[in-house]
Amino acid sequence: MVTASRGDGMRRANLALVLRTVHREGPRSRAALTEATGLNRSTIADLVGELVSDGLAVERAPDPVGRVGRPSPTVAPDPRVVTVAVNPEVDAL
Repeated sequence: MVTASRGDGMRRANLALVLRTVHREGPRSRAALTEATGLNRSTIADLVGELVSDGLAVERAPDPVGRVGRPSPTVAPDPRVVTVAVNPEVDAL
């Protein structure tokens, strides 16, 4: 039997935070995700990589906005993924 460690729960929460952010606020650069979530850059890069490999998010070329420094890829929810949530009740659905 495999049990989830406390770190696994934190990782799942951080994955959900990043995915929820791009769903609710629209596509964001990794830099903007770092600012919005309070997570560090390497954590964002790792989480985004996992979301992309799981098929839940996509990364696109950065928008050319004339900023100083290396542009950050834009992260967006994968448009091929759809989720439906159902709340079953005793007398309703």
